[in-house]
This record gives sequence, C-alpha cells and structure tokens, in this order.
Amino acid sequence: MPGSISDPASTPASHYQPPDKKTDPAFAQTRRFQGRQDQLLDAAARLFNRHGIQGTTLADVAASVGLTGPSITYYYRRKEDLAVACFMRMLDGLSARIDAAEREPTVEGRIRSLFFSELEMFARIERGEQGDVISYNDFRSLPPQHSESIFERFNDNWKRLRSLIAPAAGNQLRQDEHNARTYLVVSQLMRVRRCIVDHEPDSYAWVAEQVARILLHGFGSASSQWVANRGASTWNLLADADAQQEAFLRTATRLINDLGYRGVSINRIVAQMNLTKGAFYHHLQNKNELVTRCFSRSFAAQRRAQAMAQEQGRSGWDRIFAAAHALACLQLSDQGPLLRSRALAALPDPVQQASVQREYGHVARRWSNMIVDGMLDGSLRVVDPSTAAHVLSNATDNAGGLTRWAHHASAGNVADLWLRPLLLGLLRP
Repeated sequence: MPGSISDPASTPASHYQPPDKKTDPAFAQTRRFQGRQDQLLDAAARLFNRHGIQGTTLADVAASVGLTGPSITYYYRRKEDLAVACFMRMLDGLSARIDAAEREPTVEGRIRSLFFSELEMFARIERGEQGDVISYNDFRSLPPQHSESIFERFNDNWKRLRSLIAPAAGNQLRQDEHNARTYLVVSQLMRVRRCIVDHEPDSYAWVAEQVARILLHGFGSASSQWVANRGASTWNLLADADAQQEAFLRTATRLINDLGYRGVSINRIVAQMNLTKGAFYHHLQNKNELVTRCFSRSFAAQRRAQAMAQEQGRSGWDRIFAAAHALACLQLSDQGPLLRSRALAALPDPVQQASVQREYGHVARRWSNMIVDGMLDGSLRVVDPSTAAHVLSNATDNAGGLTRWAHHASAGNVADLWLRPLLLGLLRP
C-alpha cells in the first residue's frame, strides 16, 4: 500500500534494502527455471543439428536432460516453440558478433572479426565451455506462424551484415551485386563449421584467418585476369539422365533443400508433380533410396564438372573457374538445383550418412587438388588448399539460393555476380 515500508517507490533510498538474490526464494526459482531452459536449449540444438527439426520430438529432448515428456511442457508447450527459442538464441549470438565487427574501422577488420568470433564460439562448444547452437538452416520447415519471427530477426541481421561490406563493395555496385556479395559472406559464415572438421579447437583461429583471406583476396594471383560477360556455361553435367526419374529427383531436391529431409514426404512430392504414388514407386523403392539418388545426382554433376575442367588442360585458374561456373549455371537453370550438403545431417541411416560423407570428401579433395595445381603454375594465390576447397564447395553448394537475395541472378550473369567476388575477392576493384 502507498507509504508502507515495503514499497520501494515510497521508501527513502537510505532505508530500502533490495532482496538478497542468494536467499530470496523467488530469485532462486528464477535461476533454476532459466538454468533448466538453457539446458533444454543446449540439448535441443544438439538433437536438431543431428536429426533435423522434423526428426526430433519434444520427448526426445526431455529424455536427453532427464525430464518426462509432460514436464517439458512447463518450459515449452510445443516442439516448434522450442525450435524458435533455439533459433532466436543463435541469432542473438550472431547479433552480438555483428556488434563487435561493426566496431572495426576497416572491411578487412570486420570480415576477420566475424569469422574469428564465429569459430571462437565453436571452439568454446568443442571444449565444453558452452552448449551447442542450432545450425543456420532448417527453419523453413517450421509452420509460418513460427518461422515468421525467425525470418524477421534473420533479415535484421542480414541488413547489418550487408552494411559491413558496403565500403568494400563500392558505390558503383548495383543492388543485386551488393546483395550477392553479402550472400557470399553470409553463406560462408553459415557453413564455416565445415572448414574445421579436421582441426582441433586451438587451430580454429588459424582456420578463420584462412577463410577471411580467401573472401577478401580471392583465389586468383595478381596475373589472373577476369573476362566479363561470360554468359551461361554450355556444359551438360547431367548427361544420359532418365527424364521421368530426373523430374522426381529435381522436385525432391528442391523440396528437401527448402524443408529438410524429414519435412518432405512422398505424398508431397507426387502432389507437387501431379502424379500418383504408383508412378513414384515405379521408379524408386522408398524415400531413403530417393534421397540417396538425389545425393548421387548432385555428386555426379560435381565430379563431371571437375573432370571436364581438368580435361581442358589449361591453368589452375581456368579450371577452377570453368568447373565452378558450370555448377553455378546448373544450380540456376531449369535442371537445378543440386541437393545441398546440409541435408546430410538429417539422414536416418548411419551407413547411408557415412557413404554420402565419403562422397562429399572425394569432391572436396578434387577441388583441393585443382587448387594445388593452380598454385604450382602460378595462376592461383598461395592458400591453404583444404580450407579453400571447403570455401569453393560452400559457394557452389549455395549458388542455388542466390535468387532469394539477388532477384535478377541467372545462369547468364552468375559469373560476374557470384563468381567474380568469390574468385577475385571482395577487395579487388
């Protein structure tokens, strides 16, 4: 009541004593609640990364921290609520890392800050100093009422990231060119965890420096020349494909890229194609075979691009450009997209997952070999070939999503819009 000694607003500052957080029951209960929430977010992020949102249940998360299914609803009523909380925590962390990058006076400093802080976070996770964070994907599989807030927060961070590279982009760049460069940085940031799979946490800062150097200065040596207006590549990377089966694989690939492996059903695929399930089973046995063939299709296209580039017998610079250009054009053509590697994490069969992981490793090593050849003939800068191979793989992997951000991107302009800043670097005029 007004004037009572328990009312801080009416009590002189010299007499008012705030509650003791160590002994006050309300504060203790709040700490326990927040601690349990953090524990649930850590566990959910780990399970979502491993099995996908659609492949994880609320009961799975509860069991992983010793709770019963019903008791977890005290903290999160639905799995989707928990997923949104995981994404919001991840985006809060990204926002804090952008804050730090914005304090750097140069573009070089800002790019380095982003990747150093991102990999420092993964080093803390690996050392057990903080819980895991959910990967930057799969939120499109959430219902619109849940994904809308995530998109809004992601777009806020996107705009801030876009401003970080504005001085590097220069005033002459069109909106699509600026957006494409931003997407190049963001897509590498989203998949940089790939670059550290063969490293220990003490080496993550070194990897961050390699990635930042490649993005800033590119792959080409000082003698590498860019020929503008290359147009679309004419290479056929999907030779001898059965038309009906190719249509199934292309439709399934597009849906899996958007919704994740667990978010796509056979019913959804055939409905999209206006076909019956009988037509599906005429070509494929089950969903597992479908996704295996989607990966096989993607890896076959990448191997074919690399082999055709090697057969040209010219410099490493020419080979790297030719292979990357052919793949980027395929991604943006009517034959695209290729299946993104992020679908790998949600495959339910460990044997199947290991097989696909080996295939990815083979493709990455071929990129690495091509990069070494280019360094030896002097057409490419000296870079760490393993890290550079992952950066190149990430770029060709993500080329199919370019039109979401650079709306006028096409096979006809992807060389200048996407590959030029990748291969020559963000700082090259």
